[in-house]
Amino acid sequence: MDIEELIRTLDNLRTQYGILSSSPVKVEDLERLRSLKTEVLAAERRLAAARNEPYATPWGWPVDWAFSIFQPIVVSNGRRTLLMYSAQDKESASKAKKDQAQYTAILTFKGCVSCKFGDPNDEAIEGHPLYGRGIDAGGAYIIMNSPWLEELKKINSVHPQFDNQSWSEKRHYLLFFKDNAFECIAKDATSHIKDGPLPDVINAEVGVLFQRG
Repeated sequence: MDIEELIRTLDNLRTQYGILSSSPVKVEDLERLRSLKTEVLAAERRLAAARNEPYATPWGWPVDWAFSIFQPIVVSNGRRTLLMYSAQDKESASKAKKDQAQYTAILTFKGCVSCKFGDPNDEAIEGHPLYGRGIDAGGAYIIMNSPWLEELKKINSVHPQFDNQSWSEKRHYLLFFKDNAFECIAKDATSHIKDGPLPDVINAEVGVLFQRG
């Protein structure tokens, strides 16, 4: 499929989605609306990839986040970054909303060289540089052809011990919460979940960060 055809396909899908979402959506149309949104995002990625432009591939939340009075917390020592947030697992998903905040997810980004946390929220996502290239509110992604990663690589290339292979192993992660977005450049990420609300878990996890360095 050439670029012109990819553009036509994307335009057609966006038109269909726009028509369906512009009027009150009936219950029977919800599944079609979700399906069209998925198709639009996939078409955006195909077009950006064909143009060798930045785009977002789904990463999938390691642990689903839950709406909570507690905002996500980011702690970093310059080599390892922790992203902690109120979590929802399979058991808590069926409980009352107030109980969902009794779990805390800890994502550990190893070999993290830089991170960002803050805007945009879900209502301003259209202003994100990657909007229209496979991102959606509430999603988790790995960014391909990342200009931020290339920028950091170029900056560090002047170091006498610069290791090109090490930089080729790093990835650009992007995660959207309700009110915040988190991005980082890291080698890999692991996750685990702990019982207890976010405020009760923070101190112990920060202590571990200091121990591991």
